[in-house]
Amino acid sequence: MAVQARISSPRDRDGITELMHRAFGSDLTDIFIDPRLQQWKYWDVHPFAASGRSYVLDGKERIVGHACRWPMRLLTTEGAFDAFHLIDWAADSSHAGAGLQVLRDSCEHSAAMFSIGGSPTTRRVLPALGQNLRRRTNPKEAMSYQLGGTTCFLSRPLKVLAPALQEAPLGWRTPARIVKNAMYSVLPIPRLPAGYSFAPVSLTDITEELWPRPTVDMAVSARPVELFRHFANCPVLRKPMYFVVIRGASPIAYFFLVQVGEQVRLADYGPAGLDESAAHVLGTAAQLAARRNYQGVRRISTVTSERPVRAGLLQSGFLQSYTEEIRGLIADPALLPVKEYRLTYLDLDALYV
Repeated sequence: MAVQARISSPRDRDGITELMHRAFGSDLTDIFIDPRLQQWKYWDVHPFAASGRSYVLDGKERIVGHACRWPMRLLTTEGAFDAFHLIDWAADSSHAGAGLQVLRDSCEHSAAMFSIGGSPTTRRVLPALGQNLRRRTNPKEAMSYQLGGTTCFLSRPLKVLAPALQEAPLGWRTPARIVKNAMYSVLPIPRLPAGYSFAPVSLTDITEELWPRPTVDMAVSARPVELFRHFANCPVLRKPMYFVVIRGASPIAYFFLVQVGEQVRLADYGPAGLDESAAHVLGTAAQLAARRNYQGVRRISTVTSERPVRAGLLQSGFLQSYTEEIRGLIADPALLPVKEYRLTYLDLDALYV
């Protein structure tokens, strides 16, 4: 019996969860199969996705393939393009080709698909898929594999003991981690330069000129108000807060903080193209805001794909954790000239992990 491809519904939650257990085994953590989170990421209304964004393949007796879109709306100097970050991609090993088929189905009517991080299998197969993955709507046109820059994950401990114990099980390296975190947690956060300040604001108070805008070489992700409201409804994100950085009397940047467990995430910021000095001020303001407004948090973390921003955040006290290449399968030729994609936590499911 041939497998049947379709968009999933909440009735498929148990079948999707069982497939993920078979595919990932002990590597599957509870957060990815939390029923409330599955409802939010697969089926709740999204401002960039009018229809469902979770795709399944039905085998004879069970679901044998699944993939989900994490929607993105890319803005370039040539226009807007609907794309997505691939999440929760899984296939039953007993059904050859199921993974490729569900990936192809999820790419329909999309300008690009991106993968940041992912399993070793995902990293290995994506380059080969570029010339072999053809869309059902235009089977003569292959998708192009493309690297679109690098995402950098950064963090800074705000407490001493707990982050060290969370980083790895107890062992001979634990004392060294505690000492390292102690040094960085007690080091004074750099003060804001004279003439700079920051203040909490409502979402609608962020002015249009602070939202990310594309350049000739760089595509950015759209940031409509409705997108932030969607994230405010995520069941594992708490206490969303918005801030503006002010120079003199003029706002020069915004940032968005949210709590995930015992961490604060610098989930988004703008505008695009901040230089190193401005990013230094932004990073300092975010750390001060986290300490003042989130009691008991252990760490602050963030993601950026902009090199000057990375340099400024490091100057402000953040530490680089690791980097990931931005791997893309590009379907719309209009995106091929783009050299760099600007991404933050809001573009990745790493936001809630």
